[in-house]
Amino acid sequence: KGDTISQEPFAYAEPTGTSAIGSSWKVPLLLRSLDGGPTTRHLLEESTTSVPMDGVAVVNARGYGFYRTAYAADQLAQIASRLGELDELERAVLFTDTWASILVGKSDFADLLTLAKGLENLDEPAAWDVVAKALSLANRIVDDAGRDALAGAVQALWSPVFARLGWMPARGESTQAAELRALAIRQLGTLGRNEAIIAEAVTRFDAGDVSGDLADPIVAITMDQNRPGDVATCDQRRKEAATPQDEQRYLFAPAYSSDPAVVLEAYERAFSEVRTQDAPYLIGALMRSRVAGPQLWRSLSERWSDAIERFPDAAHVAMIASVMTFVADLQLAGDVRRFHEDHPVTMGQQTVAQVLDLMDLHVAVAQRTRSTLEVTLRAVAS
Repeated sequence: KGDTISQEPFAYAEPTGTSAIGSSWKVPLLLRSLDGGPTTRHLLEESTTSVPMDGVAVVNARGYGFYRTAYAADQLAQIASRLGELDELERAVLFTDTWASILVGKSDFADLLTLAKGLENLDEPAAWDVVAKALSLANRIVDDAGRDALAGAVQALWSPVFARLGWMPARGESTQAAELRALAIRQLGTLGRNEAIIAEAVTRFDAGDVSGDLADPIVAITMDQNRPGDVATCDQRRKEAATPQDEQRYLFAPAYSSDPAVVLEAYERAFSEVRTQDAPYLIGALMRSRVAGPQLWRSLSERWSDAIERFPDAAHVAMIASVMTFVADLQLAGDVRRFHEDHPVTMGQQTVAQVLDLMDLHVAVAQRTRSTLEVTLRAVAS
């Protein structure tokens, strides 16, 4: 049966002028059917063409093509059911392409989460990282009821991974398995609200068993519980840290708190106690807080001159890199853009422009998906 393939320019933002490279190209394609047969070569020269392909097809075979591929929802569902028949690069490209397609409104969260269900037995952090990124953005789009649905979706997607990998590494396991274990535990203990994972993470934190790949997830999960005394514990461990990695881990720990007061207190310390080479990066991390980030940014904009004078020029961009997470408030996003266009930094203003564009892109995703995302998440959990 013939399958239709079309091409169009891909961009995250609306073009501001006429393209210098046109809008149609000669695109070499490698196609293969998961039902068998040889990989076939095609040259896509027109805007739309039909190619003969039996069964479920992978358009970018082996992941070699320098183009994005967006499949129709029914095609993605078919591929998802046979995800193990793709090779690792094909899967990684499929997930990044689907995420890019969501960002520009060509696909939906449901498409990516359908694919994610097929990853259960695959230790491939590159693909799972895309899923984690999507769930993180979803957490900022939905309301409290939607976050309940998100917790169910996270449990459905990540619990099978944790059941397979557990807390302890297996003899001879790959580095990919270790990375995926840490990611699964973090997802389940934060967005997934898994009580058993939380309890174990807190127990390990209290025992000082904070090392290796699980160190950051353990600290993040524990700080998310807002227990009395944990901020002071992290500060003491920072002062007594034996390695720079441990010092940084505990310095940044307040950024994981879901208590706005903890986040804002750490922000104030960045202007007094924290070394100037570390403070801008701490401010940037704190600004990722869903519960306090916007308030922190308002404060920073009011003391911008002080921050610019106090901190190294090369680190100014780090303070505002997290504004890309401001997706819930259209007016705030506009204020952020106007302020940073009116107050350019000495070094890295081009990076600032890219951050602002990414913020606008995420806001647009939120505007498109907010009304349907909770339903999508509940469907994943069912």
